[in-house]
Amino acid sequence: MKRAFLTAIALTLVAASATVFLNQDKALASVDNIISDANFINENAMDEGQIAAFINKFPKSCLLPRNYPQDLSPISFIEPNNYFDHGSRQTSAARIINKMSKYYHLNPQVILTTLEKEQALVSGSQGCASWRYNSAMGYNCPDGSENSLKDYPDLGIYRTCVKNPGNAGFARQVNRAAWQLRFDQERAYGNLSWGGDGNVYYYGRMTEGLRSR
Repeated sequence: MKRAFLTAIALTLVAASATVFLNQDKALASVDNIISDANFINENAMDEGQIAAFINKFPKSCLLPRNYPQDLSPISFIEPNNYFDHGSRQTSAARIINKMSKYYHLNPQVILTTLEKEQALVSGSQGCASWRYNSAMGYNCPDGSENSLKDYPDLGIYRTCVKNPGNAGFARQVNRAAWQLRFDQERAYGNLSWGGDGNVYYYGRMTEGLRSR
């Protein structure tokens, strides 16, 4: 995998808790080889049941319903149908992770790792405040956004670093961040036709993977 793409996800994977690191690549990981391509896109690394079983290993996990905060936004665990359709049915964290990993062809362990790295939601080691779910994957939270927090009353979300309401909340974070990870990989290889959301194709953004600008 090209260095530019690896740099883009380095903080996501290297700084993650060892309990959710991708063990197959751990021994070989370096700045130039964070994770193999085959492992990164292995959507079958875990099924929904295995994801749920892994989460259940952590009694304080914020992804277990018994640990949800009382002021959690009601949209947090609504199952997305695709990139644009946020869905309407309540479901589990394991199902959301599994569905989005399949939809974007991304290893679910990458999603679990990012959730732990960003907000410690898998282990629950930092507590389960509602704001952690709202920015679960750190998606759409640019540097300095903590100085201009947003409120989305219609969603029951307040004081979040997420700049667009369509990206706020656990399920939407997993959906959009999973897309972003795969989008960046495809662009690193110079693939201009991969949109991943089924409707829109993007031509402007490139990395130094195969075609620098």
